[in-house]
Amino acid sequence: MHFDVFTALTASSSVVLLLSGVFAFFWHRHANSPWLRYWALAYLAIGIGNALTIFSPVSPRPLGFAAGTAVFFIGFGLIWQGTRAFEGRKPRWGALAVAVFGLPWLFALPDVQSHPPLRVGLMSAIMAAGLALAAWETWRGRGEGLPSKLPLAAMLAVAAATVLARAPFGAAAAFPIGARKADDIVVIVLIGGLVVLAIILAMLVLSVTLERAEKSQRDLAALDPMTALLNRRGIEAVFADGKLPAGDALILFDLDRFKQVNDTFGHAAGDVLIRAFALICREELRQVDHASRFGGEEFALVLARTDARTAVKLAERVRDRYGRLVVEIDGGAVVGTVSGGVFAAPPDEPVWFTAAVAAADRALYQAKAAGRNRIVSAERGATPVTSRDFDERCIALEARAASA
Repeated sequence: MHFDVFTALTASSSVVLLLSGVFAFFWHRHANSPWLRYWALAYLAIGIGNALTIFSPVSPRPLGFAAGTAVFFIGFGLIWQGTRAFEGRKPRWGALAVAVFGLPWLFALPDVQSHPPLRVGLMSAIMAAGLALAAWETWRGRGEGLPSKLPLAAMLAVAAATVLARAPFGAAAAFPIGARKADDIVVIVLIGGLVVLAIILAMLVLSVTLERAEKSQRDLAALDPMTALLNRRGIEAVFADGKLPAGDALILFDLDRFKQVNDTFGHAAGDVLIRAFALICREELRQVDHASRFGGEEFALVLARTDARTAVKLAERVRDRYGRLVVEIDGGAVVGTVSGGVFAAPPDEPVWFTAAVAAADRALYQAKAAGRNRIVSAERGATPVTSRDFDERCIALEARAASA
């Protein structure tokens, strides 16, 4: 069976151009996804460049072939830039300009034009470089948690390897049309295989785009709109197994006499205090910690790998900073205080999150009952103590150990 090479190559360019239109459609629907624009332009350039480089005569117009090659390289460079845009990185226009305006002139040289294996090998290496860079950019962002990201990185790597593997078959390629009889197997591999890869890559790019959009919606649903902290559902979702990890600590805060503030100064004053307290919490926490508005004027902090003593000290810093905060509302000064309850999971045993919340809540209740504006630690199997007593006890133990 013999293939009509002209028809096959025309069909491949048409498929790539059609996929460019698909990307353009989705970019129009998802204007906040600029990487789709890069991919639309990339497929457009590859489709046009593919036609120009394949169908342009070798002579007497070698510059036409070089121009087609430049357009072709723009496409593969834009694939690289598209993956960078998806990862929120700046484009590398300098490197792309070198590839587009420098390398194509190599293909206008008579020795290159008259040596098909060399020409195909150079083009394959440059195309593979663009795909390999795109695979690397995608692999670097694998921690985002999108299911299709790793398959996309893998498929980009496969595409790079496939393109590079075609170099040894340059002598059997049918480029330009009419130069010689094409080998049917080579036509199947070079045209059919690459078109299939182009389709798979398009599907994966659209898939990761939709996955990120869905993830953004889930993240918004897990955030408190007033403070931008996690809401209760969001903080509970952090612990997929429902357990507070061993060695982690939980702090529950409750703004004292918050209803009285709202009744006296209005809800605007209460909103200011809530946002101010949320900002204090965010500034005191590390990246590995989590803060949430548990509901109303109640907040929950989860501190990774933190013992009770350290958690109490952090809670005291938050309490002190909030207590020194003065908010001016309609010429009046609003000052708030906060109470907190601390629970620390044992270093070798996780605790059900609901049980940790209950323990911290009991400590918080004791802080409220003891006069508010204080921190109480719920030590397991012991009577909860105030943070000051807890620190004094730790200092006494350290002094005893030092004198021993």
